[in-house]
Amino acid sequence: MAGGSQSTSYMNEANPNEPDWQQKFFGTMDNYNRLKLIKNTVDPNGLFVCRACVESEDWSEDLNCPKTSNTNKMNLAVKLFLIMNIFLLLFKVYL
Repeated sequence: MAGGSQSTSYMNEANPNEPDWQQKFFGTMDNYNRLKLIKNTVDPNGLFVCRACVESEDWSEDLNCPKTSNTNKMNLAVKLFLIMNIFLLLFKVYL
């Protein structure tokens, strides 16, 4: 109510266009960063997102696309899968 860097708000009364929403909605940046660590543990692929929620700044304005791609993670997973299958095939040949 008082305004300034220490003010907060209820989510249902919040301005969705708040420029400093991380601090206004979650308190200090220490709180927000702690919540980011928790979210990364629970949702490591960043699939759960909503506007003005923890890590939503990593998504496009309409929340349809991540600002950074998970392509590297997917490429690594595919490569590991292929290597594992080749290893299993070689292992069967030598048995």
